[in-house]
Amino acid sequence: MRREQTGVDRYGKPTYASVASELDVIAWAPQVSAEVDGGEVRTLDYGGTLYLHSGSDVRDDDSFVIYDVEYAADGVKALWKHPNGRYAGDVLVVKRKDYVDA
Repeated sequence: MRREQTGVDRYGKPTYASVASELDVIAWAPQVSAEVDGGEVRTLDYGGTLYLHSGSDVRDDDSFVIYDVEYAADGVKALWKHPNGRYAGDVLVVKRKDYVDA
């Protein structure tokens, strides 16, 4: 999902909305880590890596819905190189944080 300008309000200020579009993903590698902050609160970091086709139109402020969970880009996309040196596509790390009581 990407925030895009959808018009202007009555004062001439831009209005924005989240616009959804399909993204052809090659692979998804999920990752979950947990840590204890103090004695009562646990921080759960959910995230993963998206492997995309080369030249994909993703920005570092986009969000992605994967298996009904919304993730945000955690940095900019990078080149995904095959061990033989061939450029295989783009790679993007995404992250979501949840705070839960321990």
